[in-house]
Amino acid sequence: MKLNQLIAILQSVKTNAGKGKTEVYQLAQKSALFQGLSRTYQSREEDGFIYPAESQKLTLKASDLIDKFIQASSELFDLAATQDYANTEAKASIVIDGQTIIADAPVSYLLFLEKQLQDIKTFIGSLPVLSIDKD
Repeated sequence: MKLNQLIAILQSVKTNAGKGKTEVYQLAQKSALFQGLSRTYQSREEDGFIYPAESQKLTLKASDLIDKFIQASSELFDLAATQDYANTEAKASIVIDGQTIIADAPVSYLLFLEKQLQDIKTFIGSLPVLSIDKD
């Protein structure tokens, strides 16, 4: 996978991982899901009524939640590590009209510059423009 492809999908992976971890956290807060039950009744009297045994299996185990958490997080961890390790090796130069403006800039700085250029474009686009009949 190329770095630009990784950057393109990283945000959606972060969102999905966040949703998955939130779901696991919310399940962990529901203590009733972790409680099982096994009851047997004995009569107090020899000829007394005997209630049927009750049982309720665990709905959820902590190990299941750990597995879900790992599943929700692992792709994000892998992609983040891939990006960070690639950022330490990937470099590019900015060349305008044959003149090198910035040489061997790391990817993280190029992404920063891209954001700054977008802010500059937004600012310039918001400037008022006088009509041509005004001096």
